[in-house]
Amino acid sequence: MIERRTRIGRENLNPAPGTLSGYEKELPNVNLWQFIEQGKKDKFIRDRKPSRIYLEVLIEQKKISIFFLSHIRVEKMSDKIKPQDYFGFIGPRPTVCVSTIDSNGNTNIAPYSFVTPLSFDPPLIGVAAAESRDTTANCRETENFVVIPVTEDWAEKGVKTEVSLPREESEFEEVGLTEKKSKKISAPGVKEAAINIECEFHKEEKIGDHILLVGKIVFINTDIEGVKNGRLNLEDLGSLGHIKGEEFCISKTVSRIER
Repeated sequence: MIERRTRIGRENLNPAPGTLSGYEKELPNVNLWQFIEQGKKDKFIRDRKPSRIYLEVLIEQKKISIFFLSHIRVEKMSDKIKPQDYFGFIGPRPTVCVSTIDSNGNTNIAPYSFVTPLSFDPPLIGVAAAESRDTTANCRETENFVVIPVTEDWAEKGVKTEVSLPREESEFEEVGLTEKKSKKISAPGVKEAAINIECEFHKEEKIGDHILLVGKIVFINTDIEGVKNGRLNLEDLGSLGHIKGEEFCISKTVSRIER
């Protein structure tokens, strides 16, 4: 960075008050000192978007502080992030598949990462789905569904259940997953999965542009390999996490942190 400043010209590092000397081309028709003195940082950032090199020179001259530079960097980055993109910063989120069945016996399965525990007693879980999804329609129709945590061994197939098919066609068949008969409900689980959480449809709530489907857990269908210390066996199976769009990760590390 020092070399870059040298190439710009040391004679320009100390302009007279109220002037910008060799840096005027970066901020034309503006009295920088007036902006700083009046505290109009937001307007300065919005209107001029000064370069990092220029600001570092001003810091060297002690015309602005490191805090001001940090403020500008944050503002410039924040301006590019929409509030609707918040979910990309909350994650990775556990990814599950939700399987359902309609009154004609047609099965459906789809991936979701807007999913969360809601209550210990009764044991309730929530899945946020779009109004238009078959998952939503089937839950209303037959009042049950299965939540299936996606693990590394079938992660790709689980994500591909996002495929759009006519309601009478099953994503199970399309992606190569095997239906597993549930113990307590009519919707099937996934044979390839270590855990199948069977739920009775408890209620729904309209939340923004999604429907929160609330299920009461009635049975957890698992095999011995899927459980470790009363939880999903992450170390061996790996849990699929959704970050944003087509970005996912596999979690296998478990650490203990005292609370």
